[in-house]
Amino acid sequence: MTGKVSLLVTFWMFMLVCPVCSEDTPPTWIPSPEIKAAAPWATLPDEVYLGGAMVAGALGRILLIRKGSEFCALKFTNTWLGRRPGEHYTSYEYYYQGDGSGEFSKENVKSGKGEFFYPGRTVYLGHPSYLPGRVDTIRFGKIKIEWTYTTVVRFRGNEVAPTPWTSITEVNLKDPRIRWYRKDRGRERTTMHIDQLWPRTPGDMEEETAKE
Repeated sequence: MTGKVSLLVTFWMFMLVCPVCSEDTPPTWIPSPEIKAAAPWATLPDEVYLGGAMVAGALGRILLIRKGSEFCALKFTNTWLGRRPGEHYTSYEYYYQGDGSGEFSKENVKSGKGEFFYPGRTVYLGHPSYLPGRVDTIRFGKIKIEWTYTTVVRFRGNEVAPTPWTSITEVNLKDPRIRWYRKDRGRERTTMHIDQLWPRTPGDMEEETAKE
C-alpha cells in the first residue's frame, strides 16, 4: 500500500511541474448541446450567462468586477480541454484599479495574464478521485475572484457586470448601459448572445453603416 501511495504522489508532482500546454494556442472548447443542457453556464464563446450565484462572460469580452471602490476588468481569452477526463484550462487577462477612481487609463493600474486550471478526475483503488493542483482563485486588494469552467465568475460578495467591450481602452465606468449584478438566488437564469447584452444606440448603428 505504501508503495502505491508513493507512486501516486510522485505522479501528481510530475504532472504539476510539467508544462500544461504547448506554445501554440489550443483549440477553443465548444460545449455540445447535451453539455449545455446539463450545465447552462458552459456557454458558447459568444454567449453570456447570468445566474443567481454566478456570471459567465463571453470569450474576448471585458467582465467588470467591483467591491467597494476597487475595480477589476477580467477578459477570458481562451478555454480548452486537457488530456484527462474533466481537465480544463481557461486563460485570461486582468486589469486592477484599486485607488477608488475607476480609471483604467491611469499608470497605477496593475495588469497581467494567467490561466485557471481544473485538474480533472482519475480512478484510484476503484473510486473516482479529483486530482490536486486546482487553480481557481485570484486576489486583487479586497477583490477575490473565484472561477469555474468555462468562463464563470462566482459573485462571492462582489458585483459583476458583463460588457461587450474587447479592449481595456474601451472601458468607461460612467457608461449608463453598464448593469451591475450581485448574488440573487431568486433571479431567473438567463443565457444571451453578446449582441443582445446592451441595447443598440444610434451611434452603434452609424458605426456599423460606416464599416459597410
